[in-house]
Amino acid sequence: MAAQKAEVSETPLILYSRWALALTAGAMFSYVWRFKVGPIPTTVLEILILATIALYVGSRIQSGGGWVPRRAGLEIPTALLLLAGLLGIAISPDHIGALGIYRAYFLEPVILFYIAIDLLRTPQHFRIVLLGFALGATLFAVLNLGAWALAFLHHPLFDIGRGVQNRYSPRLARIQEMNGLNINKFDFLQVQNAS
Repeated sequence: MAAQKAEVSETPLILYSRWALALTAGAMFSYVWRFKVGPIPTTVLEILILATIALYVGSRIQSGGGWVPRRAGLEIPTALLLLAGLLGIAISPDHIGALGIYRAYFLEPVILFYIAIDLLRTPQHFRIVLLGFALGATLFAVLNLGAWALAFLHHPLFDIGRGVQNRYSPRLARIQEMNGLNINKFDFLQVQNAS
């Protein structure tokens, strides 16, 4: 009965932020699409993370209560990790680059972790995020298979009669010659008859 009451008392923004979390989990591969917003470099994944955070903060404001993060038992190690990251920014020769790495690899994952702890309370909530992750991983796998097929069809790296060719890298060919390697001995694609 208490679980049903918690379901009924949810605001629509809580539901939207849970779906945004599922979309973010499913779009993990979108970190490769980079662009700039003014002078700040960002990725599609970071925009999704910021949208998830904004929806969650809006849902907490709409519900009227302040946000007290649920305890995970990892607060002290997490605080030490974030403190070490801040120390890394301070001693880095490139403070701006280090700040970007801190934001992307330390701060945003920790914030998403505590948001996920608060949003994922029932098995159905976990299923929503796992569905998003599974669909995203499937899409990523299909895109990678397509990229592999295009590379295989359009790049004459392999010649069935003569093995691996070094057409694209004369430097690699010189290194192989200096080391006494002859890659053409290995014919990866030629099928040898047993007869």
